[in-house]
Amino acid sequence: MGNPVIRLQDFSARVGAPAIDPVKGILAQIPGDLISTGRQQLPPANSADKAQLTRQVDLQVPGLGLVRITFELSSYRHYRQQFWYWAARHAGTAQSDDPI
Repeated sequence: MGNPVIRLQDFSARVGAPAIDPVKGILAQIPGDLISTGRQQLPPANSADKAQLTRQVDLQVPGLGLVRITFELSSYRHYRQQFWYWAARHAGTAQSDDPI
């Protein structure tokens, strides 16, 4: 019995450094309420332009500095209805002078 051993995969080269996923970047290190704040800056997903499937938002994150989060327009179907939503896909550090 007992609890199973959970092994976390470490993508970083240094011991003690925060893990950086090569696909999602530092997205796992950003609190969900800040990701939600970034999502609120985007237009509503159901009225968004379907030609522009990705959008980027810059946020100031405590402990990480300026972070650029990439959101992707996604959808799912439930019976005959289709619902659209913004999903956070990647986050990385950004410089204040970088263009979005």
